[in-house]
Amino acid sequence: LDPNVPPGVSQLEGSTQLVGIKGTLVRDRTDSRWTPSTGDRIRVSYEQVVGDWTFGRAFAEYRRYYPVYVDAFDRKHVLAGRVSVGHIFGDAPVFERFYGGGTGSIRGFRYRGIGPRAAPPFDNDPVGGDFEVLAGAEYNFPIVTEQLRGVIFLDTGTVERDFEITTYRASIGAGLRWVVPILGPVPMSLDFGIPISKDEDDETQLVSFTFGWTL
Repeated sequence: LDPNVPPGVSQLEGSTQLVGIKGTLVRDRTDSRWTPSTGDRIRVSYEQVVGDWTFGRAFAEYRRYYPVYVDAFDRKHVLAGRVSVGHIFGDAPVFERFYGGGTGSIRGFRYRGIGPRAAPPFDNDPVGGDFEVLAGAEYNFPIVTEQLRGVIFLDTGTVERDFEITTYRASIGAGLRWVVPILGPVPMSLDFGIPISKDEDDETQLVSFTFGWTL
C-alpha cells in the first residue's frame, strides 16, 4: 500500500474474512421487468455481516413509471421517478460502505466521486459513508423506432458518514439508449451530466457510458 493511505485503508492490508446473509422483499407492479412504462416497484433488503467486521446494511428503494404519451407508431414516452435510502449499522470496512457518483447513482459525478473523504494529510481519498439517499426523475422518449431512445434526467442525493445530510448534490443532463437487436434487449447508455449542486471536494465527470441494465 501507498504509505499515505488513510488509516481505514491501511488496517485492511492482507486478508479479510466476512460472511453475510441477505434477505430481500420485492413488490413489482410494472408492465415489464427491463423496460417498464407504467406501474411501480418497491425493493427492501437487509444484510447482516459477521467475521472480522460486524455490521448490518439496510436498503429501501421505490420506483414509479408514468406513460405520458403514446405516438402514432405506438411508441411510449415515459416519465420515471425513483428514491432510495441506505444505512449501515455498525462498523463496516471501507470497501463495504456507500459511495456516490456515476450511472445508477448521480450522473455528472465520477464513480466514487461523492462522499466522505479522509482528512489531511491523507490525500483526500474517498473512504465511503454509512448513509446514502438518492432521488431522481427521468423522461424517456423514442427517437428512431424502439432501438434508439433519448432521456432527459435530474439526479440528486448524497452520501454521508452518519444519518444526516450536510451537502446535497444534484445534476441535470441528457442521454441516449441504443438497443442492438443482435444482443437482445440489452441497451448501451450514453449520458451527459452537469452538476448544479456539489461539494468542493467532489469529482465530476461529464460523460457516462454503460452497457447493460442498472437495477
